[in-house]
Amino acid sequence: MSPKNENPSPKDVYIVVGRSNTGKTTLTRRLAGFKGITEEKFQETHVFLEHGKFEGTDASLINTPGNNFTFTDNEDELIIRKLFLQNNVKGILFVADAKSLAKSLALFFYYQEFGVPILLNLNMTDEASIRGLVIDTYRLAKLLGVTVNSTVAIESSGISPIKNITKSELPIGKPIRYTESIETYLNEFEKLTLSRLKYRRLLALAALTGDSAASEYIVQECGETVGQSVHQLVAKTRQILGAKNIPNLLTNIYHSEAEQIARQVVTLSTDIKIPFMDRLGVYSTRLATGIPIALLVFTGLYFFVGRFGAQFLVDLLEKKLFGQIINPYMTVVFSHIPSPFVQEMFMGKYGILSTGITLAFGIVFPVLLTFYFALGVLESSGYLARLTILFERFFKKLGMTGKGIIPLLLGFSCITMAIITTRILDGRKEKIIASVLLVLGIPCAPLLGVALVLLSKMTGLAYVLFFGIIFLQVCLAGLALNQLIKSPASVFLFEVPSMRLPHLRSLISGATRRTYGFLVEAVPIFILSMFSIFIIDKLGGIVLLGRILKPLLVGFIGLPVESVTVFLMSMIRRESGIAMLSQYADLQLFTHVQILINLILLSFCVPCINAMITLIKERGLKLALCVLAFTIPYAVLLGGFLNWVLTKLNVTL
Repeated sequence: MSPKNENPSPKDVYIVVGRSNTGKTTLTRRLAGFKGITEEKFQETHVFLEHGKFEGTDASLINTPGNNFTFTDNEDELIIRKLFLQNNVKGILFVADAKSLAKSLALFFYYQEFGVPILLNLNMTDEASIRGLVIDTYRLAKLLGVTVNSTVAIESSGISPIKNITKSELPIGKPIRYTESIETYLNEFEKLTLSRLKYRRLLALAALTGDSAASEYIVQECGETVGQSVHQLVAKTRQILGAKNIPNLLTNIYHSEAEQIARQVVTLSTDIKIPFMDRLGVYSTRLATGIPIALLVFTGLYFFVGRFGAQFLVDLLEKKLFGQIINPYMTVVFSHIPSPFVQEMFMGKYGILSTGITLAFGIVFPVLLTFYFALGVLESSGYLARLTILFERFFKKLGMTGKGIIPLLLGFSCITMAIITTRILDGRKEKIIASVLLVLGIPCAPLLGVALVLLSKMTGLAYVLFFGIIFLQVCLAGLALNQLIKSPASVFLFEVPSMRLPHLRSLISGATRRTYGFLVEAVPIFILSMFSIFIIDKLGGIVLLGRILKPLLVGFIGLPVESVTVFLMSMIRRESGIAMLSQYADLQLFTHVQILINLILLSFCVPCINAMITLIKERGLKLALCVLAFTIPYAVLLGGFLNWVLTKLNVTL
């Protein structure tokens, strides 16, 4: 919670906050204009924040991640607190879901404690009306002492009043009343700090919950003597409260107050028709109907990502655009360069353009674009949260709550990102199990996409073996880790957003933004990988490695020596290796059995460098080394076993 600001912001900053899936992003883009939005990675994190300005003004607008909980060590919440400390926040734009006012108000009270002028914006009022909910906004504003606005952000309805908040003074609102002990604590805290702290009520409450970062900031701003006095006051108050979990105590106060106010301002129409999306949300969490729905969803994902993305678009880009147009043209261009070395470096077997750029844009790009679009549908519709509830019992046997499905599903996008998202899990045990399962055998989007391309040329048995082994391994590893790691089970607490139809423009924008961000990082690595492989090949390194590994690869696992190149590139970047395997398959250098074994080895044996660095950072060097020490021998033994079984049985794939 250091106040250091590495990137100074404009004088007036407005922070957009609220629960997940309340339309914050859409509203921010309406206020700043779609072309006025930029994304910046927040310092020392992997979280991107949207920045913009109110159209026609110099006032800065920052959109924050959706946050459903208060006073936790959740990364998103910590980022929001840092934003407040590092900027001159002129006002807060709190975006609430009109369909679930009480839940939004409970979080609203938390942000009100920053003591900053705040506007309460009720979004998705059209969906609330469909459900027969009528909100008395005038009475709500009077009870809270703040300005209340209503919008349908997706249709730009009700946006104009918000654009004018930079020209007027917003009220701060009425502070919430706590128990007598907490109120006494807040008063004494203010006397000790002599009003030298901004956001002092929020910092006082954070210190009371045991937030060490808040306590450090208080010492930094007020000195050691005041810090020690505050520490004694906190200990005394905690003893008086006698509560082991102060965050839960505060959250219960917020929820109780929110429910009381919601009952006063929300009325329910007698003529109610339950929307189809609401009914679908209920059916998605029931075992009898949820499993068939999940199967339909996964089938749809297969056809969209696997067939449309990994086959149709890959064929269009890799084989036709690059194979028949771009690469032949560039070969002619480079033929005029007198240096054979340069010609081969760019357009040879391991050429930067002929292979590196072709792999990145011909194979990885279309697969990622379709995958991120599909993932956006699951997230923004609210279905991903329903999957969490549906698989709660299953994941409990693996040592996790239903929330474990989120990082594992995100692992099919990017293992590095998924390891970071294990932070949403509640206990150390869950985080370790999820991290190990991700590295051990979840194929990331580029690997999965190309795998679908290669498997599509084989029989159905190849699909069964590939996905069956992955599923079986996840189950067995989870069961084993659950027994090995002795730790009490976490309590399953999860906020479920409303089900709704995603907006097409937002889905396209989100998928494009994610894909672009990935390619900006990955394309230079593709180029560096191909250049490295080219130099290694020129120095005879690949031939030497082939000789060293030949007894293991050819004799035991039954793979051709070209697999050395595949594994070398996979160590730098998984998608580089899998894309190289695809090219070898097109050249018919591998049999179908060898392709399947390669896919399994790449999934289980070779985590990319980024994933390993992130694993070390998140879980520690000891665990990372243990994972490698197990996965590499295990993958080699599994590859050899599969080769022996499939060869003995003369299986046709």
